[in-house]
Amino acid sequence: MRWRGPRHGPGWRRALSLGAMVRFALVGGCATLLYLLISIGLPGERTGIAPAAAHVLALLAATAFSYVGHHRFTFGLSGDHERHLRRFLICSGILLALSTALSLVLTDLLRFDHRVAALSVAVGYPPASYLVNALWSFRMQE
Repeated sequence: MRWRGPRHGPGWRRALSLGAMVRFALVGGCATLLYLLISIGLPGERTGIAPAAAHVLALLAATAFSYVGHHRFTFGLSGDHERHLRRFLICSGILLALSTALSLVLTDLLRFDHRVAALSVAVGYPPASYLVNALWSFRMQE
């Protein structure tokens, strides 16, 4: 059977395809760059925006970019935003809480260096995010 794009075939097979993983990484990389551009470039005396405010704006912009990019480009979906966005935001919140908890446990309880905690989150977050988003947030109803 010939592959006809991300919208065709069984949902779990499509969601876990190499192509979807590559597209997920591309969208995630672009969202990260957007975050860095805003959080580094926006604060300062010229704009009057504090670094913390720039961080929040950058995080919101990167999250919105991620949702749209993954919905349309990574998983090739259209419509049903109420369902997919709700699930995406739930997963993002849970992953944020888990990654924060991991960082706190590694640094405060186990006394690891903060760089070990940051590296652990950086290595663990993307595959966890991909799996929950591919298998739940953006799963098509079949």
